[in-house]
Amino acid sequence: MNFQPRPQEAVLFEGDGTLLKSKLNVKETELVVTNERLVVTVSGQTIEKAGIASVTEGKHGFAPKVTFVLRDGSTVDLMAANAHGFKAAAFILAGREEGGSMPAAPELSKAKNGTAWVAALGPLFTAIIVAILARLFWGDPDNWGLLALIQIFLLRVAFIWLFLRIDYLSLQKQGYAVKQLGLADPITLPYYLFSRAKVFGHSKLYGITWCMLVALDFLLVFA
Repeated sequence: MNFQPRPQEAVLFEGDGTLLKSKLNVKETELVVTNERLVVTVSGQTIEKAGIASVTEGKHGFAPKVTFVLRDGSTVDLMAANAHGFKAAAFILAGREEGGSMPAAPELSKAKNGTAWVAALGPLFTAIIVAILARLFWGDPDNWGLLALIQIFLLRVAFIWLFLRIDYLSLQKQGYAVKQLGLADPITLPYYLFSRAKVFGHSKLYGITWCMLVALDFLLVFA
């Protein structure tokens, strides 16, 4: 999302979230909260501060959610990966004094890196997962045609992206404003891991490991 703030508009929150249409109808989205409005990209909604009657917090299953009650009587239910930061921004937008100020961002050196290693080893994990699924859905490899091979390749890429995405969301749950930090999107695959290393001052070993596993994969396939 290419969000452009208005003159004198302060961005309080920007990150990934979920629009809750109902208990079973949920849509992933990007969320922006400023001192003037709420932007929900998946629905194309821009809700101005004057249109918000109140903001309340609740639960969607075990996860925290924030409900915006609008002056026309409608409601908008949202969850965010960085739930604490999103709630604080929503309260500030709605003028709730008990919302206080935005929580301080954690130090970059405090980032937890377990999911980063899972993402770095994604090519290995996905090779095992996709091999099992391919056997279940496409049968004996000797019978795979071109279409099956393309589908298996795309499935592999999707799983690799998913492991990177899990780490991306994990950082937001830890309280990091990944957009403002300039972290690359997981869709960039290995570049995401190198970008992560740069942003958090870590070794590039995550990205190097990922690239080495992919190179080894190609060697085994085409040997």
